[in-house]
This record gives sequence, structure tokens and C-alpha cells, in this order.
Amino acid sequence: MTLRGDVMRDNVIRELASRGYKLEEDVVIKGRSGIEHKFDLKVNDSVLVDIAYEVNEMELLKFYVKLYDVNYKGFLIVKDIDEKALKLAKGLKVTVLKYERGLNPAY
Repeated sequence: MTLRGDVMRDNVIRELASRGYKLEEDVVIKGRSGIEHKFDLKVNDSVLVDIAYEVNEMELLKFYVKLYDVNYKGFLIVKDIDEKALKLAKGLKVTVLKYERGLNPAY
């Protein structure tokens, strides 16, 4: 992750913690396939989160496959997402939150 991505990650974690969420960082969960998947956060023991500065279609698909394999709910927090990836997220029902001085729905 880049320096700006690290700063964004720290800000997201701080904001979620200030809202009272219980957070675990850098969580590894074994999926139904037997593959272990890493997620940036586990929120309240039930929701998985990845944080990314920029997201394209391929990165969105990777996140979707990880969630599917581990059978958890989750969402992606991004600074920027391209239009094709956003359209794909809507179609796959992947929740995407944009981070711009706080968390906001991307669509």
C-alpha cells in the first residue's frame, strides 16, 4: 500500500473506532475452498472490510470472490473507483463506501 493509502487506512480505522465499532485488523480467514484470505478489517465479529485507494474491475472481482469463499458479509472502502467497477459492484451487490473526509456510500 502507498503512503497515501496507509494514511487513508489509518483515518478509516480511526473513524470506525470512534463510531464504537469493534475492529480487528489484518484478519486471515480460511475459505470454503481451503484458501486463506486476508482482509484489512473485521468489524463487530461479522463484517469483513478491505480498504483500497483506487479500485478497478479486477480488484472489485477479487474482493467479491474472497467474500464468496469465506461466506461473510463485507464492504469495500475506497478513495476512488472507476465507473466500470462501480457498475460491476452494483450488479454483484457489493457494498462500496467512498472515503472523502468521512465514509459515504459510493452509489
